[in-house]
This record gives sequence, C-alpha cells and structure tokens, in this order.
Amino acid sequence: MIVELYAATCALALAGLLWWRKGFLLTYLGLGALFCAGVVWLGVDATGIGLMALSYLVALVGPAVRLMWIDLRDIARKLGGRRLLGLAARSLLLWLPIGCLALGSVLLIHWRNEKVVTEIYDLPEVPWSAWNGACQKILCKGDGPDLRRDMHAAVDRIGAALQSQVERRLDARLSGIDMQSDNLRNELTRTLFHHDEGMLPDTFTKFSGIQVPGCNWLLAVVWPPEVKDCLQRSILKPIADTYASARSELQTEVNTALNAGQGKIEGGTDAVRTLILGGLNERVQTATSRINKGIDALFLAGMILSILSWISLSMVTLKSYLTILARHVFDTKSGGMFLTVGAPQQGDAALAGQDITRTDGANGYKIPLGDQLWYGSFGHIVRPIEFGRPTYPRLGQLLFQRLFAAKMRMQRFDPQSFDTIGGQADFSYRFVRVDLPEGRKLYFNVRNLAAFSQNVRFRSVFSLKLAAILQYRLFFSVVEGPGSVILRVDGGTMRLMPPDEAEGADPMDLAAFDWGGQFALRAQHDFLSVYSEGYTIVPEDSTFVIRHAPQRLVRRGGKFLRKTLFFLLPI
Repeated sequence: MIVELYAATCALALAGLLWWRKGFLLTYLGLGALFCAGVVWLGVDATGIGLMALSYLVALVGPAVRLMWIDLRDIARKLGGRRLLGLAARSLLLWLPIGCLALGSVLLIHWRNEKVVTEIYDLPEVPWSAWNGACQKILCKGDGPDLRRDMHAAVDRIGAALQSQVERRLDARLSGIDMQSDNLRNELTRTLFHHDEGMLPDTFTKFSGIQVPGCNWLLAVVWPPEVKDCLQRSILKPIADTYASARSELQTEVNTALNAGQGKIEGGTDAVRTLILGGLNERVQTATSRINKGIDALFLAGMILSILSWISLSMVTLKSYLTILARHVFDTKSGGMFLTVGAPQQGDAALAGQDITRTDGANGYKIPLGDQLWYGSFGHIVRPIEFGRPTYPRLGQLLFQRLFAAKMRMQRFDPQSFDTIGGQADFSYRFVRVDLPEGRKLYFNVRNLAAFSQNVRFRSVFSLKLAAILQYRLFFSVVEGPGSVILRVDGGTMRLMPPDEAEGADPMDLAAFDWGGQFALRAQHDFLSVYSEGYTIVPEDSTFVIRHAPQRLVRRGGKFLRKTLFFLLPI
C-alpha cells in the first residue's frame, strides 16, 4: 500500500508541474513508461493498479485540461461567456445521441461483466470422491476475497485433490501386487500405467472424469458463455498436460528402478509408493504455481484491456462533443469566429506559393540552387533529373512521419557541385515552392514533401486548441523558416487558396497551410446534418493554403479510418 501511495503522490506532483508548464509531450512518454513499469512492479493487486491508473490518468489529463481551459477562456473573451454557454448547450443537445450510445455501452459492459462472473462460477461439479470441502464445483465462491483469489484456491484444491486421489488409488492397487513375483514389471505396468484400466490411464479425462473443454478467446471477448470454457480450460489444461508428462516420466522412473534391481525394486511396496507420490507431488506443485502465475497474467491483461476500453470510450464521447462545439463556435453564422489552428505568426505579410511545374512539356520541376544546400526526395514516381549524393538528412526531425512516408533517404545537392535540383514525374503531379521567412511556420503533409533547403527546421507540433479538433488530428508536421520547401501535389486541379473562396476545402484535403492563418468555417448544424454532412474551410485573404483535388487525395475509406483513429486514440 505504501508503494501505491508513493506512486500516486509522484504522479500528482507531476500533474501539478505539468499544469504549470505548457510543454508536456515528452513527459507524457515518460509517464507512460513509468506506468508500464509500475504495473509490472506492483503485480495485479486491484487496489494498486486502481490507484496507479487513477493517479497517472490525472497526471495525463491535467495538462490537457489546462490547455483546453485556456482556449475556451480566450473564446469566451471574444464571443462572450453567455453566447459561448448557449453554443455549448446547443452542442450538448446535438451530442445527446452519442451520449446515449455511450451510456448504453457502459450498461452493456456492466451486463457483460456480471454475466461473465455468473458463467465462471457456474463451472461443473467435480466427480472426485477425494474432493474436499462443501462446494463440489471446480470454482467455489468465497474461497478468496475476489474472483482471482477464488481461481487460485480452485487450482490449489485441484492439485491437492489430484494428489489425494492418486494416493488412495495407489494404496488400493499396490495391495494386490506380489512384489516378489517374477513377472513384477508386467504387473506394475498393467496396474499402474495401463491406458484404460491402470491407476494412471493415458489421459487426464480418463483419470478424473473431467473433460477439458475447447476455447476460442476471440469469441470470448464478446460472448460470455465462451469465457466459462476458456477459464475452465486455463485451469484444467495445464493440469492435464502436467498429468500426461508426469505419467510418462513416472513410468520411465519405475522401469529404471526395475532395471537397476534386475526386475525387482528394493524396498518393495514402500519404495514404489515413495517413487510415485514424491515425483507426482513435486510436479503438481510446480504446475499449480505456474497456473497461478498464468491467472495473474490473465487478470493483468484484463485490467489493462478494461482501462484501455474506458479511455477509448471517454475519448469518443469527449472528442465528439468538442467537435460539435467547435463547428458551432467557428461557423461564421453561429459563432462568427475565425478558425486558427496554430499560434499567431511573426510578420504581417502573407506567405506566397509559386507553382514551379515545368511548362516545356516535361512533367516535373527544375530550380537553381543559388547558394543554398538542398535535399531532394525521389523515387519511382518522381525521378531526379541528375543524381545527388544519397544521404539521411535530419534523422531526429519528424522521424516517424518521414519513416512512414518513405522520406528518410534523400539526395543531397551541394551548390559547389550542382547548379540545379529537379525531378521528372510519371503522373500528373504539380510542384509548389514556398519560401518561409525567419520564424514563419507552415503545416505540411510529409508525404507531399519533394525537397527542402538546408536552413529550414522540421518539428512535430501538438495542439489542443479547439480549432485543431476540426482537422481530425492533434499532431501536426510543421516546417519553419528561414528557407524554402517544395511540395508535390497530385492532379492538375491543385489549388493555391485563396482566391478559391467559393468552393472552400475539406480539412483533410489540405496539403499545406499557414500555421498562423485564419479560416472561415462553413457547416450546417441541424440535428441530422451535424452527423451526416461534412464542412469546408475557406481561408481569409492573408492565409496561404495548398489543397488537392478532393477526389484524388484521400478516398472515403481513408478519411473514415482517419476520423475513427482520431476519436479512439487517447491523444
């Protein structure tokens, strides 16, 4: 208990620190590692895991609540607290169907858990006369303070009953054997190890009369009656395996003793009894210890799965409500506010992009290096006009994003060795160059990266602003000046926005946008369209945006997957 309280105190102290400081992403990873280590260290004690889960949940949620509170406070200052409260109430009404589904999920999970416990305690009776206690079932309620302890008690009781059953049968069988017989080997083999009539027949089912059931763990996740078979198998199958291996080893040991005594066993009946019971008892104790550890691991996995399920359910309900609220707040008709995903940028001048796609009949781009070092990304889709030196630039910047987008290995073009950088595309790609002044940031999709100059910096930005919710992402890949980047976009219908104000763009169809830019949101908010219809964003005149043709960037299945992962993932 002291360890758990110590872990909770540390987590709460970290929560206070993170509430005070804005940067907490790396600390999130550290807390996750501490949580995993704590779970392994503390084992599966329900109180310990519950305290640790609660304390670390507070430590993780605290900083997020702080950032969201700052965002809502700024919105209230611009809209007015009463207006924001009205939009929040309207969003709550539209969110109620999701809330009802969440409540139904909670009730369904509770019913399932109760049903699982009922099925577990309804395991069959044991047909052993050596079974001890008033309860004749495999698993008896009340052996321990909880289900896990009851299962431990059941395993220990099965092991003790197995030993008692063997001892009783062994004494009865040995009393009918003449230990001085010249045919002792055959008599012992038939009496002790005959596959059907021996004291230790060839299967555990024949020995005990208990059938080891089959199990489908995948089905057990959703179908409570299957849990009964799986847990019964988790207890009985290791016992059955131990019985089979012990029977084979004991038969070998008896034969070895007979061979050493030239067909006799020195010590007679007592020696055989000691040989059988000693070997069996040692193996049963080892098996019961292993089974109990497996039960602990099973309950640990179940607790972790339960925690993850509650986190996922909480994220679905929270993010769905925040999405509906954000649509109201940033819609020009209801909230009248501009949507800003990032922080305000340095400088008032708007970013500008230049379409550098060649017009001489070659599909690609070619630009002079000037006095800058450039890195280019090429492959089977875009081939270099001339080859640079292969290298791995900026390994620590956007490591995972670039890894998944196959942008790790690039070509280096030094101005002392090359005059230009360029590539030829197999398909209808277009190429846009964006020059970034000092301190200016541009969100971009890493898979669209074609080239960049030496001085730019890449970073992964984590934003909990309400406007970020409408992007269906909380992590953004951002490039910061000074320097230049070249982005490739698919299709001849690529747009540099504005001036495409009439049509707007789906947020998931953006290849890049000014990190501090402002957008107007166009969305419908009646009861049905808030769930069924999408929305578009339109940049103001000073905001720079590159978008793809909506029908070419991401298919519907890809958009659905991205939305699903956004709502289910914790961050």
